[in-house]
Amino acid sequence: MKKRNTVFVKVCSLLLFLPALSLAQGIRQSEFNTTLDTFWIFVDPRGGCTQSMTDSHAVIDIPLGLSRDPVSSGQGGNRAPRLVQRVGPPGSDVGDFGIYAKFDGVQTRQYQIQGVMAIQDDKNYVRCEIYSDSSGLRALLYTFDNDGNYASRKDHLLEGVPLGTTPLLVRLDRADSVFTQYYKTSEGGPWIKVDTAIHHMNVDSVAVYAANSDSVQPPGDTSAPAFTGLVDYFRTEAPLPVQLASFSARLAPDNLVRLDWMTISETNNYGFEVQKRLGDVGPFQTIENSFVPGHGTTLEPHWYTFTDPTTTPGDWRYRLKQIDLDATVHYSEPIAISVPTGVDNTGEPAAFMLEQNYPNPFNPSTTIGFSVRDAGIVSLKVFDVLGREVATLVNEVRQPGQHSVTWNASNAPSGVYFYRLDAAGFTQTRHMVLMK
Repeated sequence: MKKRNTVFVKVCSLLLFLPALSLAQGIRQSEFNTTLDTFWIFVDPRGGCTQSMTDSHAVIDIPLGLSRDPVSSGQGGNRAPRLVQRVGPPGSDVGDFGIYAKFDGVQTRQYQIQGVMAIQDDKNYVRCEIYSDSSGLRALLYTFDNDGNYASRKDHLLEGVPLGTTPLLVRLDRADSVFTQYYKTSEGGPWIKVDTAIHHMNVDSVAVYAANSDSVQPPGDTSAPAFTGLVDYFRTEAPLPVQLASFSARLAPDNLVRLDWMTISETNNYGFEVQKRLGDVGPFQTIENSFVPGHGTTLEPHWYTFTDPTTTPGDWRYRLKQIDLDATVHYSEPIAISVPTGVDNTGEPAAFMLEQNYPNPFNPSTTIGFSVRDAGIVSLKVFDVLGREVATLVNEVRQPGQHSVTWNASNAPSGVYFYRLDAAGFTQTRHMVLMK
């Protein structure tokens, strides 16, 4: 008899903090009576999988031999068996939201997959997951376009998280067109930010899934089981409490590293600690006495600075540890800076840097800051979402240092725009929103 793999999904609650919706605002364990609640839809694109309920456990039975990896590019759309809940009318957009799921199953095999999705349709969706391969557990953030092709792919090894770690919690937040991926390894622990992706889509459904890919198997092993685990909760959340507009590093006198950052808004922000590590290996460590108080709740921009008194030569990575009033912790994207040996400086930037524009969103003008390490031709251009050039803000020789330029978009329509800095082989792109 053909062996089968079973995925157990225990859904204890799904709470939607979206008062404008006329659809069901949540799902509770008590609403399960041996069948899937009407809020959930079981989707099995490839066929051959079955679903059943035992108490509050939803069981997805996945046969061996045919991959259920939710890869879609060139393969006819999303193939993962999944439990889907619609959060808005078909074709509508639910707006900003967050979803997270807790998985208690052990992942030890190649390409065991577990995650959550934000869905517009079967080909246009965002996929946020943890999967296993020969290097360990990895976090994946995929976006797909209307034709089911990859729009972007962010893949990171979860450092210090070995195979078999339980529980694993996966989270996907959406603010405007920015999707942010997080994970953590305990319910009471901090959310660790992995990466972000910009993707323009209407989201009318969310899903939780567990899948497998049989393309890689251990030698002599024909089972390659799909992930088997539990989902304890799955709900929407508010966006992150701090909108970080910029975060940069430069060398100060005596080869000390000075960090500068700016927030556009803050909600219940207790403050920041500064963390660093040498290179890309090993954990970040909090710098002693680096705490910088926040401004609680504010819609006004605020500027912060910290100089690292423990600077030594090397290629360093810095990040911010932001702490809420309730002790919830979030992390910024790391930035890099090289500290030379025995070289005096006058505070000039040690690297090229493109900062987030301010204000953002804006109408009709916004300011863009950037840093230049070496003298040379600098290009700063604005593009629309179709990649068409809208404006050239800088195209000339600039000297080392920090610069800024203002874009007046009075003649441009509302929408999302991208701006790109090109200088001496360095390229960086950010996005901004014009709202008239």
